[in-house]
Amino acid sequence: MLLNDLYSKKPIGLLTIAYMIALSLIAGMSIGAHLVIKKVIVEQEQSARTINIAGRQRMLSQRTALYLSEAERKPDAATMNILLENINLFERSHLALTQGDQNMGLEGRLPDTVRDVYFREPHNLDQEVQQYIQDVRDLIEGNKRTKPDLCPGYGECQR
Repeated sequence: MLLNDLYSKKPIGLLTIAYMIALSLIAGMSIGAHLVIKKVIVEQEQSARTINIAGRQRMLSQRTALYLSEAERKPDAATMNILLENINLFERSHLALTQGDQNMGLEGRLPDTVRDVYFREPHNLDQEVQQYIQDVRDLIEGNKRTKPDLCPGYGECQR
């Protein structure tokens, strides 16, 4: 009854209040949706950068292997410089992926499962990558020792 009395006395005022409440709810939901979408976009940009750099790691490891074989056949300063540039970028990218790097736009927050692959047995990928980097640096510096772990799974490395 009270609502009917109010409505009969000031219907325009009540409609205005209801309209303002409805618009406020719509505005609040729109702002909330915008914030959620913005957060998702930022997370996707971070994931895209991580995927891009991880893909570049694959390319750099293949390119390093190519130039190592080239250096074995015909060692020259140009080949060694390319090798050094590649392994330096490979190392910087590895550190960015595992520890973060503002210049590369990576935060370095790894999911637990990925962190386990990088830093725990049986994979301990970080240790393998660090060893690979050191082996390539040793070869660049002229310390050409046969290291079977330079080419894991493919037998002894070619000399």
